[in-house]
Amino acid sequence: ATITPSLLIARGAFVGAANLARSTGVIRGTAGGSLHRAAVSRSPLQSRHPNAAMQAFFKPVVSTTADGEPAPKRARPSVPTWKAVHESMLVRDDPGCKPNHRVAAFDLDDTLQKTRSGRPGYMVTDLSDFVPWNPHVAPKLRALHECGYKIVIFSNQGGVKGAMDGKRADVVRARLDAFAKEMGIPMQAMCATQKGEKDPRNYRKPKSGMWAHFDSQLNGSTSPDLRTCFYVGDAAGREGDHSDSDKGFAVAVGIKFFTPDDFFDEGDLPDFVLNAADKSKESPKKSETKGSEGVIVIDDDSD
Repeated sequence: ATITPSLLIARGAFVGAANLARSTGVIRGTAGGSLHRAAVSRSPLQSRHPNAAMQAFFKPVVSTTADGEPAPKRARPSVPTWKAVHESMLVRDDPGCKPNHRVAAFDLDDTLQKTRSGRPGYMVTDLSDFVPWNPHVAPKLRALHECGYKIVIFSNQGGVKGAMDGKRADVVRARLDAFAKEMGIPMQAMCATQKGEKDPRNYRKPKSGMWAHFDSQLNGSTSPDLRTCFYVGDAAGREGDHSDSDKGFAVAVGIKFFTPDDFFDEGDLPDFVLNAADKSKESPKKSETKGSEGVIVIDDDSD
């Protein structure tokens, strides 16, 4: 028989219709017969659960170890970590610092540390040039930690500017890590690196942006009890001080202020601190269920 183009077209239409019928499960009988449902082959899973195949396709992938066991969840870092925030602040977090209502605040340059050379801290790159401000710094910080305070550093480090991975930023991070190791206690730190229009979130002292960040991001769900918190800094507006930004910071936050001369003397911790610690022991608050430490804030406004 001769195969004509019209025969090929008709045959193609028949094959297409047959394929469509198989996909829909409906086949038309010959000679104008009635429609009937074909016994389309389905897997048992598809028969019971029409959407099971789709659900299995989108099922989340669970990470496993080489032995087929579920991979362990990623734990919080066990060592201090650093991060840059909004290109205008360096933040040091320490897993040893727990949320707490009580906060003790300190400046860094000329409060916790000074330099052997006498040069301003923001000009020094040799870590061995930094030493404790006086012999009472270490024992008093450790005593505060034993009393249940949490140590945090608030510092203006304008020399870093926006270069969060630059040499100055590296010195700041290494310096604070070394200081924390020397003191032997956990501490957090925030360093404002910009000023003016480049500091839209007001991190730089005397404004309180760093404290606001600490309260919202570094103290869990616990809000500091400002009545028991304090701040120590050398920039108090006295004759010879480079500014009053430390005192202004304490006023902006609403906490008590000390100069390093008053705080790091030969005596015991100030009565303000001891009384706060005693009241915490006598009248347990929510802070004891959320975190047993208080907070120390450390700041630097050397430039």
